[in-house]
Amino acid sequence: MIEPTYINPTRRDLLKKMAALGAITLTGTLSSTVLQSCHSAATIPSKVSGVLKADAAYEDLRTSMVQIANSAKRYPDIIVSPTTEVELLECLQFAKENDLQIVCRSSGHNNAGAVLRNGGMLINMGAFNKFDVDPSKKTMTVQASTRFEQIVPVLKEHDLGFPLGDCGNVAFGGYILGGGLGTNGNHYTQGPACYALISAEVLLESGEKVVVDKERNSDIFWAIRGCGPAFFGIILNYTIQLFEPLGAMVTKSLTFPLEELEAKVRFFDRRMETKDDRVETRIRLKDSPNKGGLVIEVVISAITLKGPTALRDAEKLVQYYMDEGLGQAALSENETKTADVDFEFFHYPPGFRTFTDNIYTDDPKALSAIVAHFENKPDCNISMSLNHFAQVHPFREDACYTPKGKHFINYHVHWMDETLDEAAAHWMKKTEALLKPYRSGHYLNQTECDKFPDHVQACFSKENWMKLARIRKKYDPDNRFFTYLNHV
Repeated sequence: MIEPTYINPTRRDLLKKMAALGAITLTGTLSSTVLQSCHSAATIPSKVSGVLKADAAYEDLRTSMVQIANSAKRYPDIIVSPTTEVELLECLQFAKENDLQIVCRSSGHNNAGAVLRNGGMLINMGAFNKFDVDPSKKTMTVQASTRFEQIVPVLKEHDLGFPLGDCGNVAFGGYILGGGLGTNGNHYTQGPACYALISAEVLLESGEKVVVDKERNSDIFWAIRGCGPAFFGIILNYTIQLFEPLGAMVTKSLTFPLEELEAKVRFFDRRMETKDDRVETRIRLKDSPNKGGLVIEVVISAITLKGPTALRDAEKLVQYYMDEGLGQAALSENETKTADVDFEFFHYPPGFRTFTDNIYTDDPKALSAIVAHFENKPDCNISMSLNHFAQVHPFREDACYTPKGKHFINYHVHWMDETLDEAAAHWMKKTEALLKPYRSGHYLNQTECDKFPDHVQACFSKENWMKLARIRKKYDPDNRFFTYLNHV
């Protein structure tokens, strides 16, 4: 059972008021009389403890629930950290008895700070971080808070692969729910990582634990594959398909004058239908290293699976683009090769501040629309790139995730000095406004949905958005689980 928290004098006054209403005991632990009447004391703990707003430990715990320093100032009524499924059930029951909405935290990596809500109960799933790999079936069962960096050594030991993202402290809970755009995903799953989901165990609002897959509770299974941070239950674990391990990678980067931007976008557009799914291509806006103004950087990465010809195959995939004339007008070229790909994860340093967003688009002029604005960026580290990979994400009827365009433009603003917060936010909002006329959609895991609520619905097709609402109403009729930020 979760240990009781220290009660300071200020919090004691609050507890007394709550006790008078029958909501809390004077020991500081949240009591659940319904559970006590429905389950034997031998199998269900009679009390759940948590940290309330008035507790001295509250603010440090609240800020630790997210990974970035500029997260929104939103305040749950209570934060609980269960360690067993039994305790999870008790948290759920207490929330129902006291009319608290619920949000679950896997790792708190979401850039919008979606785990922080005003009011309600934040369930910290940090203790649910176990996983088990079955090499014979090439599958892995993984709990919600298991992080990428935990599983990589085991995958390498068994010569297996999975389309992981760039940050090692991302947990599977939010990654799969939001789709999951990862390394070599186009080849492994022909789309996001959620397409590799085989089944999941879910604790529903009713208190029932169910298994979901393509045959059992298939509507819940459909929702898990891409609905993002508004899922209507508590995911206990995923079972996912694993793949052959990565082998070699060849990356060629070329810089060009800014006036080559639209020509290079069209160059890749003409080759979209025949592009090998082991190749990723990106066009980035960059400051010129030698003089004022901007240049563009074109990056081609070919990743092949482990095998005796892996490096040679990757070299051929990159050379194809050079043979097609990509290098014409290049200012510089650079190429790196590795015969044994290893994961190199990025970790947010303490005090890291960021805004992140994106659009899907079919318009080749979208990136050109923000060139002048990019030149006037604040004193932050800003990444702005157009990726040609979305066209190989087919629409699937067994997934909520909705591919929305052949180009994917994503932009990241990073800084450490909090005095730059206002300038970064202003630049971000103007970027969003300039790109909005070109958008056909967004990727949910990397959008500032608290600042731009309309981005959420734009992540889905109209049909998928309406279907998701119907399924949510079916399994969570009382809206026990929070929906998207700034949505009701």
